[in-house]
Amino acid sequence: MGRGRRMRATGKNRIGWPTSTIVVLLGLVGLASVTWVWFPVTLAVANAPMSDVQTALYTGRTIVTGRRAETRDPALPQCLEDVLVKVSGAPDILKASGLGEVEADVGGMVVEYSYHDRMESIPVHDEQGSRDRPYDLTVVFDPTQVDAVITRLGFTPWRESRPPLLLVVKVHYGDRRYPVTMDGTSGQGHREAILEAAWKRGLVVKLPSSSSIPSDDAMPDSQILSGDLTWNPDALTWTGRWRHGQDASWEERATSFDAIYRDALGKALALLRGRPAP
Repeated sequence: MGRGRRMRATGKNRIGWPTSTIVVLLGLVGLASVTWVWFPVTLAVANAPMSDVQTALYTGRTIVTGRRAETRDPALPQCLEDVLVKVSGAPDILKASGLGEVEADVGGMVVEYSYHDRMESIPVHDEQGSRDRPYDLTVVFDPTQVDAVITRLGFTPWRESRPPLLLVVKVHYGDRRYPVTMDGTSGQGHREAILEAAWKRGLVVKLPSSSSIPSDDAMPDSQILSGDLTWNPDALTWTGRWRHGQDASWEERATSFDAIYRDALGKALALLRGRPAP
């Protein structure tokens, strides 16, 4: 794998944000008569310096085993793919010819990387345990090089302000039916999956509170993503049925709801950018 300049390891927090910007926007924001709760993802940062917002867009994250080059290097292309999608607003950039050549020299695009021990509360007892511990690897890429790659692959960076996206999601799991809200007693795993997917897609995402599930006319259609997720115990799969605005609707299946949310927010990202959903 190409190396280029020396990568710098740092000690940033687990979500990949500079510490000064992560403590914002976890409060409630009023909109008409509905109470909304904002997720602190990517662009949802009140008064954050532009450099911090840019850093978040040009940052990728994945899980690796250990803190060594033999597991870090193969993970860099995956981090770069997330960044290319976020910055371009076009999930179909991952199908572009020439991407493999770019990924072969991805090391030269890395500005810095950091680790977060996913088992930090569990003491390390031996050398084998330290090598096999799972870590969140966070990688910051050079914006100039990323923009150049996006252009070379036939796409353009999306530099305009991104509108917030309201997720109205209902889950059907056996006999259970519940909406996914920020403060509900059900759906914690779904909330976490949405947060992670929104971060990977560079979107500002919000969920309603459990006391005020909105109707679809509470916001412009283009800023609402409605979905029903149903668990199929026979096929061991989730089915997601989605609608964005008046014209776009689709159905997808996956073995995890994490994958359902990643795909749905990727399609929403393209639609918000004004591109056809991939």
